[in-house]
Amino acid sequence: MSERLSELRLRLQRIRREAGDPSTREISRKAHGAVSHTTAHHVLRAETVPSWGSLEPVVVALGGDVAEFKKLWIAARDHADAGSENIVQGADPRYKYRDLTAPYVAARLNLVGIYHTKGEHEKCLELLFDWAGSPPPDATMLGELCSLHLYGEYNARVRERYSYEVRKDVALKAQIEDVDTIDSCFHWARFCEGIGRMDRALSWAAQARCINPHSPRAMRIQADIMMTAGRYSEAADLFLKAHELDSGFSVGWHVSLRDALKVTGRLDELAKVCKGNYERAVATKGNSLFHLTDYLSALRVSGNFSEARRVGLTLKEYIVDGKAPGYCRIEYAELMEDLGQIEEAKWALKGRSGTVEDEDVEAAYANLIYRVEGAEAAASLLAEWAERY
Repeated sequence: MSERLSELRLRLQRIRREAGDPSTREISRKAHGAVSHTTAHHVLRAETVPSWGSLEPVVVALGGDVAEFKKLWIAARDHADAGSENIVQGADPRYKYRDLTAPYVAARLNLVGIYHTKGEHEKCLELLFDWAGSPPPDATMLGELCSLHLYGEYNARVRERYSYEVRKDVALKAQIEDVDTIDSCFHWARFCEGIGRMDRALSWAAQARCINPHSPRAMRIQADIMMTAGRYSEAADLFLKAHELDSGFSVGWHVSLRDALKVTGRLDELAKVCKGNYERAVATKGNSLFHLTDYLSALRVSGNFSEARRVGLTLKEYIVDGKAPGYCRIEYAELMEDLGQIEEAKWALKGRSGTVEDEDVEAAYANLIYRVEGAEAAASLLAEWAERY
């Protein structure tokens, strides 16, 4: 390692220590996705000279002096081998492309986050409005502003400054290729989806992939819009590809993947994915009950009732302990009905108390009675509930 690169590495270690030794995932979060946690890890190790596009957002996230590090980086770059690639050596090849957010956007959002933490909300709005600009606004920054869930209390002010018609003009007329953050692309894709302009929505989603073709998030964004457009097979392929790269995504994205596999009839793959999610949830102490129920549903849909029966016994333990929410009890009851165990299905919906207490479970119980005892019995049950309420 050259002296200049060693100096860069030591300074990175120092500002990380001064920032409280945040994890690389925390650094990625503070950089608003401008670098992945994998890229941040390799930047901090500095075994070779990182690209400036990777280094700058890490410095900003750690509260370092960008000007100081630009000089250190230039010095290290000048001493690097002339033929070396200007990327992090040994980094995951998925991240040789641009990251999720342009560095200048990440730096701005990080600054807004600092003011928000201090409670200086008016300063946040002042900065965001200044960066988004007056109509016609900057599509990248306005998209980021509209998609910042952290600043939900500002929504009315945003709508007041940027009317529906202004935002519609941006969504339909902005130069899509000039927008360089994935979240902005997703926001405008959703906007176009909401007004029925699926051609434009698909173009915005495609731009998210152009920003980083190997980003699992970008893949899911494009796949989600494809589902709405009826391009189910393509969507299922993209969702699966994203799942292979990153299986630890949110429940919402999992539901989209599940729906794509169901609608395309890829039921064995669905069961495999749901089983893997459940096993990971157990290992990481995540939402294992949701994934257990989802796995049971996939087994039922795919017709694997022998395995479904085994998984159902595990789910029953939660019902017996009174820990299973309504959707778990409904899924178990449907399995029992499939297996012809009607009394067990009724018990699952009633729970330990012997009464039906959840509206969704009530509906499931009434439908069960209708299917097994007929319309008259179901009507009598509903009349009884109506009197009680």
